[in-house]
Amino acid sequence: MPLLRRASLCLPILLFALGTIPASAQKKFEVVSIRENPLHGGPQSYGPTPDGYRSVNLPLAIPILTAYVMADSGTAFSPANIVGTQNLFSLGRYDIDARISDADRTAWQDPKQQPEMLREMLQAMLTDRFHLRVHREMKHQDIFLLQVAKGTPKLKETKPDEPHPGAIALPGGGRVGPSTDNAFHFYDMPMSAFATTVASWAGRPVHDDTGLAGNYDFTFANPSFPANTTASDAAADAGPSIFTVLAAFGLKLEPAKGDVETLVIDHIEKPVAN
Repeated sequence: MPLLRRASLCLPILLFALGTIPASAQKKFEVVSIRENPLHGGPQSYGPTPDGYRSVNLPLAIPILTAYVMADSGTAFSPANIVGTQNLFSLGRYDIDARISDADRTAWQDPKQQPEMLREMLQAMLTDRFHLRVHREMKHQDIFLLQVAKGTPKLKETKPDEPHPGAIALPGGGRVGPSTDNAFHFYDMPMSAFATTVASWAGRPVHDDTGLAGNYDFTFANPSFPANTTASDAAADAGPSIFTVLAAFGLKLEPAKGDVETLVIDHIEKPVAN
């Protein structure tokens, strides 16, 4: 997915313990099937199922973004907050079909327990099958604050019952729909999730500072990736800059400094055979 293809990831570095669970106590999927998918242009989907988790034709960035959340806020990492994502895309795309045990079924079907169970089980799967090792760092660095510009924001609130065929859920909230018009179609996005998405094109982490509590739909042309991250860099390539895109919604990016939690990928391999 284009929104995951860039990662541009200064107080001294503070190492965070991952808070890992002892292997004997960690919940795991009972059965896991992982196969490389050569059809990069085919359908994509992912997410929890009634009896486990399924991901189709997607890079490892998706299960990793689902498995690990920021310790300080519980929100999803953005590509700008992950170091080492180039390895994720060089490993190809995969179809993952994971099933829970009968003993875990009652807890899995509880909406309050499932998100944490899914993260725990995905972490175990990524460790066992991809030999993934990660650690967390906290950095004080350049960020952007997503803010409302002068006037009233021009946003479309999500209609809860409106269908969006083919849209898939994003790890940080909201959904992204299929595109045939070189545009992005996002639905049901809380502003914290939209800020995470915007970071893909801003070139640095973005924190939500809008004060908006609703969920919104966004459609915009595929933005350019500026060579650097200052607002004076107008887009010189095919797409509009992210600053131009946000201005159309009555939003802006304000440069700032902030503490940013970063997920560092120390090691990852192609999966062991089923």
